[in-house]
Amino acid sequence: MKDGNQLDKILGRAQDRESSSRPPVWNRLAHPIQVQDLARATAFYQQTLGFRLAQSVPHCLSWMRHDGADILLLATSARGRGRGAAAAEAQHQPKVHRITTHGMARWFAGLESRLKISGMGGLDLNLQPWNALELRIEDSEGNTLVWVEWLSEKETRHD
Repeated sequence: MKDGNQLDKILGRAQDRESSSRPPVWNRLAHPIQVQDLARATAFYQQTLGFRLAQSVPHCLSWMRHDGADILLLATSARGRGRGAAAAEAQHQPKVHRITTHGMARWFAGLESRLKISGMGGLDLNLQPWNALELRIEDSEGNTLVWVEWLSEKETRHD
């Protein structure tokens, strides 16, 4: 995390914008993320990241939601498909997933304490030179999630 005071000010300005604007908007399509252990990943997204389970198909998928963000956890497990566990393990390749959003500063505030409680440490939050606030989190399955929020120059000014 870069200069904590600077990011605190930027987050404060972004939260002010959020309170006076529309509700958070994430990408509206369900973002597919492959996971090796669906139960473990579902628990991680619920307990650590604060998502809620919208729908599930046992041993197949979990549709997770958070303020309009839809994430589809897809099991790479071969259970029920006639293939062995070795084939399932070979299928799972953790990836980097970039999710663009608007209105996530409030979520950041609650997320930092949940990450510390779960033993993951603080937020990997960075302000990029192109006025994007990026939060990187590695999930329980090794996938890297990068939430990107574009900020105005007013929100990123240095006081």
